[in-house]
Amino acid sequence: MKTISIANQKGGAGKTTLLVVLATALAVNYGYRVLVIDGDPQQSITKLRASDEPALAGEREFLSDPTLDFPYPVVSQELAAIPDYLAQVEEAFDITFIDLPGRADSSLLNDVLASSEVVLVPMQATFLDQQATLDFLAILHVLAEYCKKENLEFQPFGVTSRKTASREEKEMNEFADAAGLARFASTLGNRVAYTRLSSLFSFLDLDYLKRIDAKPSIEQEVRAMCDELVAKANLSPATVPATV
Repeated sequence: MKTISIANQKGGAGKTTLLVVLATALAVNYGYRVLVIDGDPQQSITKLRASDEPALAGEREFLSDPTLDFPYPVVSQELAAIPDYLAQVEEAFDITFIDLPGRADSSLLNDVLASSEVVLVPMQATFLDQQATLDFLAILHVLAEYCKKENLEFQPFGVTSRKTASREEKEMNEFADAAGLARFASTLGNRVAYTRLSSLFSFLDLDYLKRIDAKPSIEQEVRAMCDELVAKANLSPATVPATV
């Protein structure tokens, strides 16, 4: 099982959106057994899942399939309990995504991060985001040194989750490069469609994109990011083939 944490020291950085977009596509279209752990006190993903219940009920009725379920479970856990919980579910899932709080007790947060093979750091092009990312990079650097000594896999990556193609974004990328943070080449655009987030329907589903009045090109950028994550995280082949 690969554990992938989504973390940034600033609220509103797009953590929840990035996690749900990736988790849903990798479960629905790539066939991975996905688990999502909501470790953020704001419980944004837990609330999203609750708001998706009526949509699931509608799909069950439309398809005449009362057994239809969400593509992955969402489990709420306190930070202190997450490392032990990961050990319990290791054989049951291919990928576990963890939504981490922007601010938390540093030792608890570090324990969870050190339990992650991959850490995705959403980046946005503002001064405050740069400062928050700089502070967080100091934490990641210490953890990377620790994991290297312990022979543990630990890969942090910066991810542009609201691409604007602005001068500020270019400066943010240069800042990340100078700080030694590897970045994803793929990005998610600053699109209204991502505010219509779903833990049931994938952004790789063209029919769903039509239903939410989203441009078809969104499918290309989501697929590119999923493919890059699969490659960078060295994910094993999924349990079923990917859909197109």
